[in-house]
Amino acid sequence: MITVGIPTYNEEKVISKAIHSTLSQISKKDEVIVVASGCTDKTVPIVKEIAKGDKRIKLIIEKERKGKASAINLIIKNAKSDIIVQTDGDVTLGYNSIKRLLKHFKNKKVGAVTGNPCPLIPQGNLFYDWTIMSY
Repeated sequence: MITVGIPTYNEEKVISKAIHSTLSQISKKDEVIVVASGCTDKTVPIVKEIAKGDKRIKLIIEKERKGKASAINLIIKNAKSDIIVQTDGDVTLGYNSIKRLLKHFKNKKVGAVTGNPCPLIPQGNLFYDWTIMSY
C-alpha cells in the first residue's frame, strides 16, 4: 500500500487532472490524501465530487491557509502507508511516475527518492526560466 499526498491551495482549474493522473497509477488498496489549505475557490467541492466516486480519496480541509509544510504534516499524520508519494495540486503525473519512484524502495538502504519535474511551459515563455530555477 502507498499513500499519495496532494497539498493544494486554490487549484480549481487543475485539481481534477492532478487527482485523476494519480488515481490512474495506484491500486485499489492505495490512498490519496488531498489537503485543501485555506481554499477560497471551488477546489474543495471538486475534490468532494471526485471522492464520491472513489473511496481511495480522503479530503482534509484546513479552514485557514497554513502553508505547504502544515499540509504535508497532515498527510504524514493521516497516512496509512509507510511510503508516501508527495505531489501537488497543480501537477499532472507523467506516465508510470509512481511505479518508477517505487522501484527504488526494493533496495532496503533507500529511504527517499525524488522525481524529475518537467515544466509544460514553452521554453520561450517568460515564466519558463523561473520555473526551471524553482526546481
